[in-house]
Amino acid sequence: MKSLSPGTVVAPLILRPAPEHAAGLVALIRRSPPLDANSDYCYLLLCSHFAATSAVAVDANGAVIGGVTAYNPPGRPDTLFVWQLVVDVSARGLGLAGKLVDELLSRPGAQHIRWMETTVNPSNAASDRVFTRLAAQRAVPVERSTLFPASVFTGEHEAEIMLRVGPFSPSTPVTNED
Repeated sequence: MKSLSPGTVVAPLILRPAPEHAAGLVALIRRSPPLDANSDYCYLLLCSHFAATSAVAVDANGAVIGGVTAYNPPGRPDTLFVWQLVVDVSARGLGLAGKLVDELLSRPGAQHIRWMETTVNPSNAASDRVFTRLAAQRAVPVERSTLFPASVFTGEHEAEIMLRVGPFSPSTPVTNED
């Protein structure tokens, strides 16, 4: 993040993504293992077709330093499935991952969301903490189950553990703003 003057740091700006953010998002994901990078075209679709359920964080120079891609699974409009959540190493420790997820739940069109789901590899403790913290802040449970065992992937890949957080309601309070 860019400093304007000594001691002044510009906080990241969280935005609805647009196609011009796709290249920055894919570059960030490619340098952020263990995330699986997808095609450039995939991120263009996420930043356009799924912009209402995704967000990017940009620094003072407009560089993408964080992002969350999500969608409503077919036939489940009350569920928001977080596909990928990423924060650049330069912006970690600022609570940006949680702010990106909170952004999705606080948007005007999100009042109908009762559940948030995601998958997390067993070795990705940081992502697990983000969603565990979300559940604690909103005083709702988080359930874990295996969505995809390692055996269904080609090559080396860990299992994908489903985290289901909720149910949320319009009156679900946030108990702590980390």
